[in-house]
Amino acid sequence: MNTRMVLFLLLGWSSLAAGAGVYKWVDEQGRVHYGERPPERIQAQEMQIKEAPPDVSPVEDEAARGDKTQRLLRAFDEERAQKKELQQKSREEQEKRQRNCALARDRLRRYQNASSLYNLDKQGERRTLSDAERSASEQRAQQDVARWCD
Repeated sequence: MNTRMVLFLLLGWSSLAAGAGVYKWVDEQGRVHYGERPPERIQAQEMQIKEAPPDVSPVEDEAARGDKTQRLLRAFDEERAQKKELQQKSREEQEKRQRNCALARDRLRRYQNASSLYNLDKQGERRTLSDAERSASEQRAQQDVARWCD
């Protein structure tokens, strides 16, 4: 075929397609249909189709995309920094708990193994604890172990 003839046919067909309307109708079963040509015996309503908005220029699109990319990168960096900070705090808290647990267990072990416990008075002299005071000290040491050694 001649290229002019093909070009003419294509242009004619595209103008017909651009001018074709879209119709809406409901069939006997109550289903809604859309099409370029309504059935002959059914009442159809022509739909008004809005045109698509014009494309954004490539320069504006590229600038907007670059700006969006930068915002996303900043958000990712902030999120990563927050996550790292939380992990650091969690690690520090865990280390603190481990240190306190070790100290509490050591104190409890020393209290249980000691033949007697004492406190220093205001003059710096030893005062031996009574059985009730020793029992209370051991109980506080056990509470510390329970608190720090989950």
